[in-house]
Amino acid sequence: MTSKRYTRYDETGRITGTGKAVNAAEQNGGLVFVGAEFDGNEYWMDTGVPTLRPDAPEVTVSAASVAADGEAAILLLGVPAGARVWLDGAEHIAEGGDIELTTNLVGENIVIIDPFPAKSCEVSFLGTAPE
Repeated sequence: MTSKRYTRYDETGRITGTGKAVNAAEQNGGLVFVGAEFDGNEYWMDTGVPTLRPDAPEVTVSAASVAADGEAAILLLGVPAGARVWLDGAEHIAEGGDIELTTNLVGENIVIIDPFPAKSCEVSFLGTAPE
């Protein structure tokens, strides 16, 4: 029997895995596109059709640094509504508009933004020791 390449994806079109199997159409874990493997960082499945993900939006922070006291804040700008945003391991869903960020972490703070189906992006800011 000949094995076939496949791409597995969920109901939103997010690619969750790829592989090669004899029974490619019967892979567990979601919907399956048989015949090719697609990188989920570059593609999504738009109603079952492999489609290039749009570029990430231009997301910025209002300042390069903020006091790491849990109270001083900077703004995350340009995040579209519905995007998933992670900071310090906590996930938030953007409602649209600016997002206020605080931190207790001294050093580089990395914010991950996933505005699926657009590509994910990261921004960072520096948490400085409070005075």
